[in-house]
Amino acid sequence: KPVEVAKDVVFANHLDAADFKNKIVECSWNPEHQTWVFLRERTDKKTPNALNIYQKVKQSIDDNITEEELMKYIDDATKADLYNKDRDKKVSI
Repeated sequence: KPVEVAKDVVFANHLDAADFKNKIVECSWNPEHQTWVFLRERTDKKTPNALNIYQKVKQSIDDNITEEELMKYIDDATKADLYNKDRDKKVSI
């Protein structure tokens, strides 16, 4: 039995939510209204994402990391000793 994790999905007025029961749909998150908004039915998928994928995607949305923050994190990480320790070693082939 599928797990209902996103019970509150907003559909456009011309759509009937009942038409999408037990179907895989794609939604976007509306942070202002704290709800999912229907985008389209996913007829290309036979099985839904696993629950942990949904939870990770939702956590990413909630984290609201900006591109600037991500780029700074990547820049800082690539400067760390972990990535730099082997750069000066010469490799013979």
